[in-house]
This record gives sequence, C-alpha cells and structure tokens, in this order.
Amino acid sequence: MESGERPDGGGAAFRRAVRVLVGFSAGDARSNIVTEIATSGFDVRAQPGDFDTAVERARTERPDVALLQSERPDACVAAAREILARNHGVAVVILHDDLDDDLLFAALEAGVAGVLPRDIDPTRLPHILRGVLSGEAAIPRTTMARVLREFSARSARVTAAADQQRLTPRQHEVLELLALGLSTSEIADALYISRVTVRTHVFAILHHLELPDRAAAVDYFSANR
Repeated sequence: MESGERPDGGGAAFRRAVRVLVGFSAGDARSNIVTEIATSGFDVRAQPGDFDTAVERARTERPDVALLQSERPDACVAAAREILARNHGVAVVILHDDLDDDLLFAALEAGVAGVLPRDIDPTRLPHILRGVLSGEAAIPRTTMARVLREFSARSARVTAAADQQRLTPRQHEVLELLALGLSTSEIADALYISRVTVRTHVFAILHHLELPDRAAAVDYFSANR
C-alpha cells in the first residue's frame, strides 16, 4: 500500500475506497453482504468461492479487509492465518458461529481483527469494518467473555507448569504418590528412601508451591496434571 494511501476509519475523508475481499462458501449470505458494503462506498475487489483462491487473490488484489466464512471453521482459521502471513496490513474478519475455544484462540493468535456471528445484520458491517481499520477489535461481548475465561485458564496452567518446574524429579515423584493416596511409609517403600527423606521432600514441595498442607498439595496436583 502506498504511503498515506490507507483508508482512515476515524471519520476523515477516504483517499480511496476501502478494498474488500469476500471469501465465502455461502452464496446468498455473500450476496447480501457484498450488496451492503458496496453500496456503502467499499470497493469489493474479489469474491473467491474457495479459500485457496482467496489466499491468492489477497496477494494480487491487496485488500484492506478480508471477510471469510465457511461451513468449516478450521478452514476459515487456516485461510486467515495464511492471508495474514502473506499480506502486511490486511485486516481479516471471520464470520462464524462454531469456533471452539482452540480455534478461536488460534484465530486471535494469528492476528484476526474480528470474529463475528455469521448471521450478523449486513447493515452493521460497514461501520464495523471502518472500526477495524481504525484499530478496533470486532469481537462480540459473548465471544470476549469466552476469550477472557480461556485466557485466565491458560494463564493458570502456565503458572502451574512454571511452579512445578521448580520441583526436582524426586519431588515430582513424591507429589504424584501423595496424589495417589500413599502414606509416608508407603512412599518410602515405593521409592526405597527413608520416611524422614519423604517428609523432607513433602516439606520442600509445600514450600516451593506455597501450599499449607498435604491435602492442598493433592488438590493442586489433581487440578494441574
């Protein structure tokens, strides 16, 4: 894109119309959306019917925005990732209702600018696309709530993994045996160490993981295994 040529989504007059690529597998939905955005001043440069073509047309047409929709959510995310990897500055918006948490995070990590329901009112899209071009994320509140929940869960798992990395291999073994319900004597017999050594390892585990007692250590292990 030429210097100073990028459309301004913040209300200033456009130097040129926003270029849009629409890569849909659902013909009727595409027709409604194309009509709406074209009559709102956008330049629909390509309407590929498959994602291989969409990836190639994104390279040749250099759109500002790519709208993607398919019955296969994994195909949407894969195409979004490839378009973003090959085209600097393009904003990708996925229209889909069935992205599970893994695909949703894969799309966001790839850099998509929006994930919207595919039955969205087409009359809302011009405003949303201009917002995307000015740096806004197009993510509904319900989807954002999922993102925050999953982010919190992933953060907890990363923290737990980091905590457990502070344990020695022997301490890991003791923790696993504790979680299986073995007593101090049974752990000592299983590992061929003394009961005093077992207690020393348990104390170290509680200290490193900042836990109050053995029961908490068992709960921690069960929650983060």
